[in-house]
Amino acid sequence: MRDWYDDLCTATSHLGFPVAYRADTGALLESAGFVDVCEEVVRIPLCKDLATPHEQEIAMCFRAGMSDSAAQAYQGMAMQPFTQVLGYTPERVFEAYLDGPEACAVIDLFMAH
Repeated sequence: MRDWYDDLCTATSHLGFPVAYRADTGALLESAGFVDVCEEVVRIPLCKDLATPHEQEIAMCFRAGMSDSAAQAYQGMAMQPFTQVLGYTPERVFEAYLDGPEACAVIDLFMAH
């Protein structure tokens, strides 16, 4: 899964819409005029076996928001960058996600006024 994410960061940056985390996001929000900026990191497991009951509930809501199937949502998100930049076939895009079933996503939430 780590390789999948690294590939996604590389490919989306090349296409001009990077998905990689930016450490300066809070500062960017403040420079844009937002105040009381605070960041919360939320762990979203992609494998039920590695999650606490609370994390499973968060993951269920996250997957529901992405689509009926988290795997399909991630594959869909990676299809254009992986095929256009990395030269993957659509079949390889599907396989790439399935190579790392014991993973979690980490979401950085920013709240501000």
